[in-house]
Amino acid sequence: MSAQMSISRWINRIDKHQRTFEEPVFRRVKGAADLATADTRNRNDTVYVMLVDETAEPGVPDGEHRQIALTGVATVLAIRNYRDARGEGALNELERGRAQVRGALLGWQPVGALAPVTFRRGQLVSYEARTLIWQDEYVVPTLIHAPDLPAELELHIREIRASAAPDIGPEHINDYEMVGGTA
Repeated sequence: MSAQMSISRWINRIDKHQRTFEEPVFRRVKGAADLATADTRNRNDTVYVMLVDETAEPGVPDGEHRQIALTGVATVLAIRNYRDARGEGALNELERGRAQVRGALLGWQPVGALAPVTFRRGQLVSYEARTLIWQDEYVVPTLIHAPDLPAELELHIREIRASAAPDIGPEHINDYEMVGGTA
């Protein structure tokens, strides 16, 4: 995920939105590394938020080593209904919960994003033991880039280049690249 994006912002956004409902479907919003680490079997009142992918837009990076990437974030919802073994009751509650989460995310533009969040897809993960697990995926375009060098490291590199090529003035150090210890 790009340096400007933070999964915690997504969690905070959904959590804050859930608190606006008199009867929220979900009482907790947490992060998870993946589906296996989300405790969906025991926490049916929790939304889990996780990074699912990041793909580059077609094209090449620009001259400053930046590129547009689509960052995918998933919300995993667990709905349990003890009264209905077939899952019909869980489906009704799922739609209400999905609408609450979508209301928090669709159209929201996180800090560091190039455009608002959009919906990608939703899918049934599983239905067992009267618990329905559903995953919705959202996507947002971000700008990824190579990290800047720390100032001390950049200064050290300049000193090495200057000592390897003492006949080149400091104003031309960046015009030459070191190969095998010489400029």
